[in-house]
Amino acid sequence: MEYYKDLKIRNFDFVYEEGNVERQIQNEYDFNTFISERELDGNNYILDSLKVVENDKKSFSAWDIKEVFSEILQKNYISLEKMLSLDMKTLPPLEHEFSKNELEIFVWELQKNLEAFNKAAFTNEMTSRIYINPFMTTAVRHVKISMNKPLQLSVKVVLDGTRGYGPLDYLVKLTQILILLVVAKSDDLKQGAAQAFVQAYTAIEKLFREFSKPIVYGIVSTGKLWRFFR
Repeated sequence: MEYYKDLKIRNFDFVYEEGNVERQIQNEYDFNTFISERELDGNNYILDSLKVVENDKKSFSAWDIKEVFSEILQKNYISLEKMLSLDMKTLPPLEHEFSKNELEIFVWELQKNLEAFNKAAFTNEMTSRIYINPFMTTAVRHVKISMNKPLQLSVKVVLDGTRGYGPLDYLVKLTQILILLVVAKSDDLKQGAAQAFVQAYTAIEKLFREFSKPIVYGIVSTGKLWRFFR
């Protein structure tokens, strides 16, 4: 007979997403409310948004910056502004500069989007993506073509780690270098920064097990405001 001494009892929660907000089912009333809002397919309810999660972890978007400081970074930062800034001058220079044609196409894309939206930029997450996309696609394409690197841009890649779970807005992976970009929900980048740190922690857990010293860059952006972390 085998004995499993390392098994742990874990507590689980039922959660579901309503819009961009994650809600927890805490009692019978919450469950009945959730069921009443679902579609009925024959004799069965469609429960596609219902998830079972360990209650000691939460979705990336549910973390706030103070929790990240104490639990993920384990630092006594007072605020995001008190953290050491990433000095862009310490990054290696481009091996190949962007061509005039690349830059003209990039600027044209941004101008096209501004005109299409009547310059009403950054009003919500989906609009922000319209302006972020040219930055990401132009940069990734440039590296792939000019440097012949096996690079790929991915969106909505789902990760599930020990501290958080959920989709990554943008992901770029090159060997042991990873770039994550979080689309901020508003001009306040604190929530987006918290999300980026937990995503980076989870990415190291799940995507870089074979590397001892992975390099992870986090970006938080509204399309207008940008903040970089390493």
